[in-house]
Amino acid sequence: MKLLNWFKNNKSITVIVIIAAFLRLYHLNFQSIWIDELLTMNESSPKYSFKEANDIILFQEGTPRFYFFLIKIFNYIFGYTVYNTRLISVIFGIASIIFIYKLARKLFNKNIGLYSAIFLTFNLFHIEYSQEARTYSMLVFFVILSYYYLISFIKVTSYKNAIFLGISLGLITNAQPLGIINVASIYLILLYIFILEKEKKFELFKKILLSGVVFLIVFIPAISTILKVSEFTTFWITKPSLEYLFQIFNQLLGSSLIFTLLFIFIYFVFVFYSLKIIRKKKTENKNNYKLGFIIINLWIWFEIAVILIKSYFGISIVLHRYFIAIIPAFAIIVALTINLIKNKLLKEIIALSLITFLLFDIFIIKDFYSVTRKSQFDKVAEFIVEKNTSKHKVVSSWGWIMSYYFNEDNEMYVEEKELNKYIDGMKDGQTNPSSFWYVDGNSKTFSLTPENQDYVNNNFTVQNKLNVFDAWCIEFKSKHNEDAFIELKKFQPSMFDGSGAMIFVENKTSRYPEINLEKGNYVLSIKGFSLPAKPIQGENAHLKIIINDIIKSLFLSNNVNDLAKEIEFFHDGGKLNLKLIYDNDLVIDNLDRNAVINSISLTKKK
Repeated sequence: MKLLNWFKNNKSITVIVIIAAFLRLYHLNFQSIWIDELLTMNESSPKYSFKEANDIILFQEGTPRFYFFLIKIFNYIFGYTVYNTRLISVIFGIASIIFIYKLARKLFNKNIGLYSAIFLTFNLFHIEYSQEARTYSMLVFFVILSYYYLISFIKVTSYKNAIFLGISLGLITNAQPLGIINVASIYLILLYIFILEKEKKFELFKKILLSGVVFLIVFIPAISTILKVSEFTTFWITKPSLEYLFQIFNQLLGSSLIFTLLFIFIYFVFVFYSLKIIRKKKTENKNNYKLGFIIINLWIWFEIAVILIKSYFGISIVLHRYFIAIIPAFAIIVALTINLIKNKLLKEIIALSLITFLLFDIFIIKDFYSVTRKSQFDKVAEFIVEKNTSKHKVVSSWGWIMSYYFNEDNEMYVEEKELNKYIDGMKDGQTNPSSFWYVDGNSKTFSLTPENQDYVNNNFTVQNKLNVFDAWCIEFKSKHNEDAFIELKKFQPSMFDGSGAMIFVENKTSRYPEINLEKGNYVLSIKGFSLPAKPIQGENAHLKIIINDIIKSLFLSNNVNDLAKEIEFFHDGGKLNLKLIYDNDLVIDNLDRNAVINSISLTKKK
C-alpha cells in the first residue's frame, strides 16, 4: 500500500517507471539464452539441492552465490523457466529507475531526479542487461541503492543510516566481485567527509565504523568467490587499447556514436558549470553541487582507473559489462546538464529531442527487439532432439552447459570435449568411433586438423547440419557397425570423470542394457588403466566381466598407453547381457586403488 500511495503522489516518476517496465519486459524471451545464461539456468536448477548448488556454483562460477540462490527460490515459487529467471533482472532494472530518481532528488532536486530516471530508462545497455539472466542488473541496483544511503548518511548521520549503508554495500559485493571497487569509492567519499568534519569527528567515526562492520558481515558469503577470482592468472579478455576503450564507452551509452560524442560534450559542460557553481562564494546549491561533483566523478573515474591499472599490470578485465555500474552516473550527468538550461521551454525541447532520438535508435536504427543478438543454442538443441532418434552421444566444448538441453528428460547425454581432442581420442583408441553429434558456438567455428579431417572422412559420414546465429551442430554418422560399440554412459550405476571415462572408486557392479547380436565369435576389447601408477601390494585394479553366463576376469595395466585388453567368446545369437564388476578396491597408506575405463568395443570375428 505504501508503494501504491507513493506512485499516486508521484505521477511523473510513475509514468517513467511504467515506460521503463515496458522497455524491459517487451520481447523478454525473444533472444535465445547464451552461454552465461545457460550457466545460470544449470546452477539454479531445481534438480540440485542448495548444498549441491552451492558446490557447483563455487566450482563453476566467478560470481557469488546470492544471485543464484535468489533465482532458485524465485523459480521454486513461480516455475523454473527462462522467462522467470530473466524476470529477476527486469525487477532489479525497474527498481534502479525508482532509486536513481530518489538518489538524484535527495542530492539535487526533483527535476534532476526525474531527468536521471528518464535517461537511465532509455539507456539501451541497461535495457539489454535488464533482460539477461545474469547479475549485472542487480549490481546496478545495489550500487544506486548504496549511493542513495550514502547521501542519506551524509545528510542525517544516524546509526540507522549507517546500518542501511553497510547492508547495501555488502549486497554490491554479493552481486559481482568487481563491486568491491564501488565499495572502495564510497568509503573514499566517507574518508573525505571525515577529514572535513571538525566538531563531531568521533561520533562520525563510530558510525562509519558501524557501517564497515555491517558491510563485512554481509560481505562474508562473497569472500570465497572474490578470493577465487583474485587467483586467476589467465583470462580470455585481451589488453585494452584506446580504440577498444572508446568502443566500450560507446556501448555503455547505447552503441550510438552520435549520442556518445554528444555525451562527451555534455560531460565537459557538466564539469565547467559545476566548478563554476562550486567557486562562487554564495550559491543556493553550492554544497550539493560540490558533493555531487565529487561523488559522480569518483563513481566513474575511480572504477575506470582501477580496472585499467589491473588490466595493464595483471590479467585484463576490460569488458563492457564490467563497467555497467557507472551508467547511472552518466544518466545523472545528462540530467544535471539539461537542468542548467534556464529557459523551461528550451529545456523541455532538448530533453524531448534526446528521448526521441534514443527511442528512434532503439526501435528503428538498432531494431533492438527484433534482431537476433545471442547464440541460438536452443535452436540447435531442438534440431538435435528431433533428428537424433537413435540417442547418439552429443559432444561439445560447452558440455556441462549443454546438459541444460541434453539430459535424462530426452535420454541424451553430452560429453565435454573440443572436437579435435575428441577425434584424437578415437585415433588413440580411448573413444569408440561411434556416431555422435557435435555442438559449438559462442564465436567458436568448425575446424579440424588435416589429419583429423582424413580420419573423419574414412570413418564417418557427415549427415545433418544446422547453422544458426553463433551456434551450429553436425551429425557424424559412423561407417562402422554400431552394435560393435559399447557406450559407457549406458552402464548403470556408473561414475565418470571430466574426460568421459568411466571410473570405479569402490567395489561395484555396473550393468549394460540388453543388446541383440547375431550368432558368432566375438571380441570384447576393454581400454583402461589402473590407479595409482604403481600397483598396491603388487596388485592392479581387477574386473570381472560377465557376458551372459560366461565369466571372465582381467587386471588393468597401470600404463595409460597400453593396448586394450581383449576377451574372446562365442554367442548363440539373440540377447546379450553384460556386467562389469570391480572387486578389489583398497585404500592403504593414503593410496587408493581405482579403475578407469576409457572405452569398450564389441566386434564380430570373421
